Amino acid sequence: MTAKQLQVDKAERHPISPRQQRVLLTVMMLVATALRFYQLGTESIWIDEHFSILDAESLDLGTRPLYYALLHVWMQFGSSDAWLRSLSIPFSLGSIVLVYQLSRRLLSSAAIGLMAALLMTLSPLFVGYAQEIRMYALSTFLGLWGTLILAQVLQNPRSVRPLSVIGWLVTRLLAVMSTPLNVLLLLPDILLLFWRFRRNRKVMVAFGIGLALVGVLWIPFAQVLSEAAPRFMGGWVIYQPDLDLVEALAMLSGITVFWPISDLMTLRGATLNLSNWEWDRVVTLFYTGFTGVVAAVLGLGVFQLVRTPPALRRHRPELWWIAAWAFLPTAAIIFVSLASASIWRARYLMLAVPYIFILLSVGMIEIWRRYRAIAFAVAIAYAVAVSGGLYHYYTTLYHDDWRGVAEFIRSNEQPGDAIGFYGWQWEPQLTVPRYYQGSADFYDLQREPLPQPEAAQSRDSFIQDMFQQLPPDSSRYWLVVLESSPTGRKKIHDSIYQQFNVLENQTFPNSVNAPTDVFLVTPKGQ
Repeated sequence: MTAKQLQVDKAERHPISPRQQRVLLTVMMLVATALRFYQLGTESIWIDEHFSILDAESLDLGTRPLYYALLHVWMQFGSSDAWLRSLSIPFSLGSIVLVYQLSRRLLSSAAIGLMAALLMTLSPLFVGYAQEIRMYALSTFLGLWGTLILAQVLQNPRSVRPLSVIGWLVTRLLAVMSTPLNVLLLLPDILLLFWRFRRNRKVMVAFGIGLALVGVLWIPFAQVLSEAAPRFMGGWVIYQPDLDLVEALAMLSGITVFWPISDLMTLRGATLNLSNWEWDRVVTLFYTGFTGVVAAVLGLGVFQLVRTPPALRRHRPELWWIAAWAFLPTAAIIFVSLASASIWRARYLMLAVPYIFILLSVGMIEIWRRYRAIAFAVAIAYAVAVSGGLYHYYTTLYHDDWRGVAEFIRSNEQPGDAIGFYGWQWEPQLTVPRYYQGSADFYDLQREPLPQPEAAQSRDSFIQDMFQQLPPDSSRYWLVVLESSPTGRKKIHDSIYQQFNVLENQTFPNSVNAPTDVFLVTPKGQ
């Protein structure tokens, strides 16, 4: 027996004890809790969060009825940003436990389960959506719960209990009621059920009746979805970059250690102009290399489907199940992104990411068992990458600082002031009033985008009409301007300086959207 075989054999003879598993999982949960509560209310809520609040307040359940109903109840006990965001945290923490339990059940490997739980604990993607008034943490939790129930059914085909079938159907229905995209989990579910019970007509009929019942219960919401889907696919997603190999690979870093990857220079440009070694380029090149590492480790995990190591040999079918849950929904999202507008976004992939984490963990544990030096190098690279991602997440302003805008106005306002909003994206009109505690009245200046220079309507007349919406009896105006086009922003600024006396001006930048500009002005000649 070679030294390498002895090392592998020794690693497999010393499994992690149940007590060690409990201690490690407890430590992970404490770290996950701290990461998810840290700076929970620091950033202002952004437009999607505000829409969640409005829909929950009015019980406009739309296509995500479960989350909005839960949020409506949650809002009865508090209304602060931190309180509303905290609804997502228990589901995010529960997902960590479920991904561990799923790995343990399917692969009988504590090491793989703990590794997958660690990846989810530290992922800035899952930390970020645990801190939002959105449905993605709930969606991931319900998806994993339903998969865990189905895994029990698939592992025991001769003793299928009606309660398990009902549990799977209910959790899948709730998952779809939290996020319609979770319907994609039914693709691997149906495929695996057909393969596993293809010779058991009684069980197949039972599952078929159950799925039909789920479809019937979903009909009222399916009607809403059929009306909302065209608007969604014709909305902001049409402006997203086309999906290609670079975008697809970049997501491996996006889901594991850095969120969002778009805040770095694109991977496509990382290898160009190597003579310009600025810090951003160094960071981008590191994450480019790290993306290759993640792809290689994931490839090794997938390779175990055909070359199963002794420790997982009796769990080879279960490895295929995990791959089905990971890649069939992902393939469907890729197909939609290529055939229509790109929905290749990390939050839409969260239903499949836990299973990708399990396959990544399979690859990492296999490297550890056979190539310790490489395993240490991968661990160091991962630690550096995820530390950088979390540092960026906690130190960078991602969304518009509406709290800062409101405080700037409140600290400088006088009786009789009026506040005018220009921002066709609706954010200022909706969100500033949440934070503003003063007495000034609000006025919508325009909710249409600034015309293009070649448009029939001139920009000058558009801006002139915009200012006509201000009340003539006010002596001071606060103009809150959110314009994404740099040339359009300059045009509006120039017009403000031409038509008003500017007393105060402050810009509130962020790392994702265009900056917000606030002007305190008086009419010319006053």
